[in-house]
Amino acid sequence: MMEKPWMSDREEAPSPMSFDDPTDTLLPGMRLVSNSKTGVVRKLVSWRDDSDPSPGEFSFGVDPRTLFQMVTWKGSDPYWRRHLWNGSSLSVTSDTNGSMDSVLRLVPNDTDAYITFSSNTLGRYLLDSTGKLKMMYWEDSIKNWTVNWVRPERPCDLYDRCGPNSICDDSFLAQTCSCLQGFEPQSQKDWEVGNWSGGCTRTKPLSCDNKVANDEIAQSAETDKECE
Repeated sequence: MMEKPWMSDREEAPSPMSFDDPTDTLLPGMRLVSNSKTGVVRKLVSWRDDSDPSPGEFSFGVDPRTLFQMVTWKGSDPYWRRHLWNGSSLSVTSDTNGSMDSVLRLVPNDTDAYITFSSNTLGRYLLDSTGKLKMMYWEDSIKNWTVNWVRPERPCDLYDRCGPNSICDDSFLAQTCSCLQGFEPQSQKDWEVGNWSGGCTRTKPLSCDNKVANDEIAQSAETDKECE
């Protein structure tokens, strides 16, 4: 049963069947459910492009592996993800814009979790054909939808943007990827042209030999888990 904001506490009604297949839009009161036992995952699915409503390559819902995170996928790969639910507060999985009360919430249970939102005005969440999740509200003065919130918003919001063993920094005008200490680009040629997807690799091969020099003991201790 779905609770309706216009219904009294004593009234109940079955949810519209269209809520079981939400396409690219999440409306107030709708639930995107993921069940770890049954494997049922209800997602938003983007259009192929702005003029083609056939299923696109992006989807959004609850990560069925953890039930504690909102994820946008590109195909079967993570594209963007929200912070993990911390077990006691929904503040890290809620987003409220400054002009209206429209909160996207993750509600986990023992075997399932769902995403829902409420709004005090006419609003909706849209997963567009480029993979952007947008919070939109109807602005009556211009008779059109206005975008009030977008994720991902910056290049470094994207999942694994710079590949493994790297750091993404978009605090400046241009995105910058850099390797962690002790690592170097997997392909320097790719990095020079702005393709960071290969990430970074160790400057020195990992040694699991117990017979190491004294000056290597500290480094060896840090990599013991990798050798196991």
